[in-house]
Amino acid sequence: MGGPQLYSAERGHPRLRQRHVGFAIGEAERDAWLHCMRGALEATIDDAAARQEILVSMQKLADWMRNQAGNPHDSAAKSQLIPLQTN
Repeated sequence: MGGPQLYSAERGHPRLRQRHVGFAIGEAERDAWLHCMRGALEATIDDAAARQEILVSMQKLADWMRNQAGNPHDSAAKSQLIPLQTN
């Protein structure tokens, strides 16, 4: 999300998608995770602009993590991008 690379410097690349390959992550799982993250942001960050900025980054990450058919980041689905909700 643009901060210092402290985790990577100490432990290497996090390889999030590789670590989650054993779990089916589709639209429903993405949306459920984003719902939880949205609640956590609302509970912990008072600044609405900061919350929104973090949420936008989380939405991109959550969509990229999808590993089921229809992932807009898979080369076969590049023309079928799905808009993210920001509410």
